[in-house]
Amino acid sequence: MGPFDYQDRMWVHPRGLLGRLGGRLMAWADGDDVAWAVERLSVRPADRVLEVGFGPGVGLGYLARAASEGAVVGLDLSPTMLAQARRRNASLHGDRLRLALGSAEALPVADDSFDRAMAVNTTHLWPDAVAGLGEVHRALRPGGLVAVAFSDHVVDAENIAAADVRSTLTRAGFEAVDIGRSEAAICLLATA
Repeated sequence: MGPFDYQDRMWVHPRGLLGRLGGRLMAWADGDDVAWAVERLSVRPADRVLEVGFGPGVGLGYLARAASEGAVVGLDLSPTMLAQARRRNASLHGDRLRLALGSAEALPVADDSFDRAMAVNTTHLWPDAVAGLGEVHRALRPGGLVAVAFSDHVVDAENIAAADVRSTLTRAGFEAVDIGRSEAAICLLATA
């Protein structure tokens, strides 16, 4: 197994022991950045929120607390991350939180069914970010918001530029892209 196999198993397509370890490291390293992205998203109590690429599920908990009377739907490609997210958010299962396996490029949700959406440290891994964000746009109600955020360690490792992410959001149909910066992350907000 080469070094890229380890990286793939830990971060890109988490699976097995390395994937479980990667999920724990993600939850530890990115929790504050995820909380900040949720704060920027201004989730209202009755909102329906979609998180694409929820990883170990840290954001799902923040989103569910913010949408206290609404619902949160999460989608991720990794069965390992799905299991971690379910354990981490066990008290929220049922009507308030639904989790599923799937890809951003083919969201199994109805048109105009969400008020807010979020993707943290994931869109650069999608095979086609424009198509995936186009699906998020389709799933959002007109005027809905999406937050696309990256921790600085991901920005540095992947050479991600906010201007490129803004361009991707615009090509996917989003408008009014606002770039925010914290001490350790960037978060772009855009309107459907």
